[in-house]
Amino acid sequence: MQKINRYGIQGIDTFVECMKKEEEVLQFFQDLNLFNLRTIKIENCDEFLEHSLDAICRKNSNLRHLSIPNTLSKFGFGLDALSSCCINLETLCLDNSCLSNKKLEFLKNFQNLRNLSLKRTKIADETIKNIVKNNSKMSKIDLLHCNKITKEGATYIVKEAKNLKYLNLVGTKVNSHKGWRIYVQFGQFKKKFLMYC
Repeated sequence: MQKINRYGIQGIDTFVECMKKEEEVLQFFQDLNLFNLRTIKIENCDEFLEHSLDAICRKNSNLRHLSIPNTLSKFGFGLDALSSCCINLETLCLDNSCLSNKKLEFLKNFQNLRNLSLKRTKIADETIKNIVKNNSKMSKIDLLHCNKITKEGATYIVKEAKNLKYLNLVGTKVNSHKGWRIYVQFGQFKKKFLMYC
């Protein structure tokens, strides 16, 4: 049976062991020698550390699609490297990450995002507005259970994301307050897209 301790890492009892494990994970990603990848998908990695993403990004500046759902890191796990090295990223999935709204602000640095999935994150209206403002090609946004998104943020998305084809607002504050009426109000923008409220 595996145990989980106060560091949130299975089988580690002390801080020293935790740091040793972090070094092992970093070394693993550095040893992979993955260069010029266009798609990376890493799921359910509860030991995904800042240096791991940094090592991946610096070797893959042509990265177009990145999916890192279900990570437990609260430290930003190399987001600076992602936004500086992988500027042509088109698809990004950070579902169920423990990142604060402040940590998610790095997303406004991208300009080519088309698909963004932030299910169950702490993103708020101002951050999503800045992301949409800087990414004119955005066609799919999934904000399932992002309970800091309100009608203000949703209205901005619908007005400004000219290529939007899919928007999921289930579990947001938009949904909890007469979601159907808001859907009808969005109809005034005369856009054809699939929207879930």
